[in-house]
Amino acid sequence: MILIIEYSINKELSYSDFKKLKKIGQGNFGVVYSVEDKLNRIFAMKISLSLEPSEAIVTEHKLLPTLDSPFIIKYVNSFLEG
Repeated sequence: MILIIEYSINKELSYSDFKKLKKIGQGNFGVVYSVEDKLNRIFAMKISLSLEPSEAIVTEHKLLPTLDSPFIIKYVNSFLEG
């Protein structure tokens, strides 16, 4: 599962819509990259290290869209690749 995090976009997304700029972090569930879309907007993309969605990943996917805080990066979308 790949999570796209930033401000809203009104279209279906895929991995090919983004260019990786640099790795900005890594945790137990995935790696986060700074990416750029075709309109030169910058996003954070989390790429899951697991091939199967775990309960934690599914919970994160459900929880992130509900959060609205100046201290949390805004969730935009997620998609499966591969």
